[in-house]
Amino acid sequence: MKIASFLAILTFFLLAPVYAQTTAQSAYRDWEILTGDDPQAQDNQGATQAAAVAVWRPMNGTGLPPLTQLNINVILADPINPKIVYLGTSADYGEYGGVYRTTDGGLNWSPFNTGIAAHAAIDMLAITPDGGVLYGRDSNYASVGLFRTTTDSANWTKLTTPIASDANDIHSMYVDSDYIYIGLYANGMYKSGNQGVDWSQMEHAPINTIGVIAGVSTDSDLLYAVVVTPYKTIDGGETWEYLTSFNVGVNPCESRGYVDTISIDPTNTDVFLVGDDYQCLVRSDDGGATLTKVYEGAGVNRVIFDPRDPNLAYLSAITRGITHDGVMMSSDNGKTWVDYNSGLPWMGTNGFELGPGAAGKPSVLYAGMTRKGIYTTAPSASQHAVFLPALRR
Repeated sequence: MKIASFLAILTFFLLAPVYAQTTAQSAYRDWEILTGDDPQAQDNQGATQAAAVAVWRPMNGTGLPPLTQLNINVILADPINPKIVYLGTSADYGEYGGVYRTTDGGLNWSPFNTGIAAHAAIDMLAITPDGGVLYGRDSNYASVGLFRTTTDSANWTKLTTPIASDANDIHSMYVDSDYIYIGLYANGMYKSGNQGVDWSQMEHAPINTIGVIAGVSTDSDLLYAVVVTPYKTIDGGETWEYLTSFNVGVNPCESRGYVDTISIDPTNTDVFLVGDDYQCLVRSDDGGATLTKVYEGAGVNRVIFDPRDPNLAYLSAITRGITHDGVMMSSDNGKTWVDYNSGLPWMGTNGFELGPGAAGKPSVLYAGMTRKGIYTTAPSASQHAVFLPALRR
């Protein structure tokens, strides 16, 4: 009987995941899973709970250049396959660069560069919603260009850019099911409906440098274009409205910077988040008529609603040129934010992305860390489950 009891207790400890109490930075992050898959992530509610306790880990598998010589400029997750991730890179002294891809969740990486220069500086990547076509910009002065490839194999084709511009005049790019949109330096906004073969100018869009283009999968007629602050169209670009709520004296971000990022709630497109490069994030729930300041303290270089559960949103913030402010998470549709840095090096993020998780699992975050490679919230295939419940302090 004693042996049977001992085996039952041992089985309990061996099969349960490790939990530990986190710092008291938020009430709902009382418990954090340290290893193994989260057993609660079986449905939407479980996925939300799992996202609240995820821990970052490196995913620098074989095939990447030496991390001290690798600059990750942009990360792109395949919208369909959670195991496929692309890195747009450049490197010191031109030894490495271009695009790297993993098809096994980061265990192995390989160059995805056929058709682009080995020393390419890829600082923009975009993919069609079906995951079939990939676009990238090379900003290296020796090989500058806008390129396209299918994702089944690397076979990059250089595209002709509109007017007398080169790819370094492209300041923004957005892709939906029908078009690729680009914003040009001092020349407004263009779109192509045939994968970049031909371009047409969006004549009613702002004629200036378009620094950000944002849209949403649930409404193809809704777009935002940023010239310092946002303009909005709800009819596919036929008419545009300047959002006066961003004017000085009205905008709740008193020290207003340039808008760097916009994310739209796919389930309620009146709700969006806008981050600037100085210190502030604002939220609107009425299509931009009014704004509420929801985060302040560092420039926001990326904000993302989770399409699986838009109550969840994430931002990557960095104090300009000084210190890493880290990743923040919201569980109330962007109204309040908490620290979400457990496991990340104390470095600035270069590239920040949200991708699909496995079926029944939460979405996955990716962050490129200076001289540290890529980190993710995805569970590791090599992790094992061991249960040790921690006591609440």
